[in-house]
Amino acid sequence: MAKISELKKDVNFVASEIITQCFLTSQLFPQVDEKAVNEVIYKVIDFKTDYIKKINAFPKKNSKTEIKAYFKKMESDMVVDTQALLKEIESIRKTKE
Repeated sequence: MAKISELKKDVNFVASEIITQCFLTSQLFPQVDEKAVNEVIYKVIDFKTDYIKKINAFPKKNSKTEIKAYFKKMESDMVVDTQALLKEIESIRKTKE
């Protein structure tokens, strides 16, 4: 199991990369809807906040296998949520090409 601080850094890194993609989209594709890009940025901020809260609120009293299962599920959920956010950015680009 990775250290909690490393997980938090991973969440921050992913969130910053997605926000960077949003800014690149708005700068490289000036015809895209700025409100749609801003909505994605707000979703990324919520994503970051939610996952940091989940990391901080892990079940400390449970056994090691339950804790590992908790973080594995959270990790897989994070991948799914990240892919959804990236697809949303991609769809914003495609609607205005």
